[in-house]
Amino acid sequence: MGESLLYSGHMIERIKLILDGMLNTGNLPNGLVLASAQDADRETAAHYIGMGALCDTETPGPCGTCSHCIRAKKGAHPDYYFHPFESAIKVEDIRTIRTAIQYGPTEAKSMMVILHNAHEMTASAQNALLKSLEEPPAGVHFILTTDNAMKLLSTIRSRSFLLDIPSVAPGSQIPIDQLPVAYSPLPEFMLKSDSAKLDYAQELASDKEFVRSVLLHWLYDASRSATMDEIGSKRLELIISTLSNMQYNLNTRLQMESLVLQL
Repeated sequence: MGESLLYSGHMIERIKLILDGMLNTGNLPNGLVLASAQDADRETAAHYIGMGALCDTETPGPCGTCSHCIRAKKGAHPDYYFHPFESAIKVEDIRTIRTAIQYGPTEAKSMMVILHNAHEMTASAQNALLKSLEEPPAGVHFILTTDNAMKLLSTIRSRSFLLDIPSVAPGSQIPIDQLPVAYSPLPEFMLKSDSAKLDYAQELASDKEFVRSVLLHWLYDASRSATMDEIGSKRLELIISTLSNMQYNLNTRLQMESLVLQL
């Protein structure tokens, strides 16, 4: 079977690279949904990016030794909220969180709110969370973990960036050898002429799931070589933004055409 984010044996390493790319280029979404059938995988990924966003070193991800990392790991950092609710997260819980984050980070460069097993949130709690996802205080980011993103309200999903570790929605990430057109890795794609880029975008745009699969691969490609320079950061930001926009009922073809001409 062809290489893919869904089936690759190095899939966790690929996810780590994507998370590193988000952290290193400052393109961490306001809301990030990490979906995996494996509880440990989604919790590990959430802590990795949560602590990495607080870490004050320049190493990829959390260093584990700075003051921010140590206190976050102990659950004693004022800018790090991890809620491993064993029962349904209620409206009162969300209101408490909203009060705590209203002034943004107090010590670190970011404030991270991790809601583990977010699919256990009641519908009213999810609705109460919407405002904070739409317009969080500066520097505040939410990470929601779930065993299936489809268990979250569509309004929550549309305001978050979804990342499968691996995909829990059948067919949401298609193996490269099953794509309707030949897969073009991002570095190879960048060498195409504008007309060839548009042709490729139009071919892909016939199916949103195919588009999502290619963009996830491109996100990996961009993260693998991401640097703090303006071009690398902008490229990553464009792919993340397009993936997020795919969750709305926007014109897929126009989204892809706009992306490929800006990459």
